[in-house]
Amino acid sequence: MDLVVERGIAAHYSGKELVTGLIGSVMPSSKSSRGKTVCLNNANIALRIGWLNAIREWQEEFVGNMSSREFVDTITRDLLGSRVFVFTPRGEIKNLPQGATVIDYAYMIHTEIGNKMVAAKVNGNLVSPAHLLANAEVVEIITYNVS
Repeated sequence: MDLVVERGIAAHYSGKELVTGLIGSVMPSSKSSRGKTVCLNNANIALRIGWLNAIREWQEEFVGNMSSREFVDTITRDLLGSRVFVFTPRGEIKNLPQGATVIDYAYMIHTEIGNKMVAAKVNGNLVSPAHLLANAEVVEIITYNVS
């Protein structure tokens, strides 16, 4: 119980106990962030808990050597690599290469949007078409309509 309080519910299970104790049963389905039903089996859960335990171990290893912010930045850089993840105004996530601009984003959405783009907003502010996108920005493309 103390271990669960200190490290969370996932710390209660070691990888071996989880895999040998749960293989063969299936977790009930749940809704994903897009509203689709997702069914997780125990092998998926074991992998996810193993991944979380690895991050926890890395944190314990680095605690004396770097600040919490530096640790988060390091993990984010390792996980995201050379990709940028931005949001549409509707909250959808779009995956672009590092160094992508709002023009790249517009053409990724649709060729016609890129062709008709007249301006762009990032986080509600007008930006240059050459604006380099960063993670977690909300990007809105403004187009003209030909009547």
